[in-house]
Amino acid sequence: MTQTTSYTLEAFIEDARKVFADSDDAKVQAQAIAGHMEKLLQVLNLLDGILEIPESGTAVASLHHDDDYGHPAPGFWLMCNAQTQTGATVGVHPHDHGAAWVVYGVYSGAIQQTTWRWQFHEPDRTVPHLDEAGQWIQKPGEVAFFMPGAIHAQKNVNDGPSVVIRLEGQKLTGVVRHSYDLETESATVVA
Repeated sequence: MTQTTSYTLEAFIEDARKVFADSDDAKVQAQAIAGHMEKLLQVLNLLDGILEIPESGTAVASLHHDDDYGHPAPGFWLMCNAQTQTGATVGVHPHDHGAAWVVYGVYSGAIQQTTWRWQFHEPDRTVPHLDEAGQWIQKPGEVAFFMPGAIHAQKNVNDGPSVVIRLEGQKLTGVVRHSYDLETESATVVA
């Protein structure tokens, strides 16, 4: 990954605000933000003095909350987190983001992303099942985004801390979303 100091956090925030102002399409927004985040992930020492990486556990730092722009309503949130324990999940596992979308960029370390989808198996197509749809490792500089309703989970697969920068199209606090139990194939509302 080539690192730079020419792109700033403030420039990323302005680019994100412009994306929200220029389009109401969630896919267009998420793709454009992902492109800008790729540049942000290359900024050397971006999180110095912002995120203190603990010796164990998780740390979270807010980078920007915007009251004017977002999707599906104003209130996008840019934050970062560090997970130090290998194999630990971050947040609810697995989950969706309701009507919002989220972009994840790995600043350092590596995370595994896993996705699921509802499927109807033969012969009884009246009972939906949660099937794993994909799994991959996100490495430094790599970005992934999850559209409204997409079911996923992430976990640290690095031997040491992994730092992720994430932009929620709308701050998820108060957004109706779901947590999924893979054993019972059930969905519980989270708000």
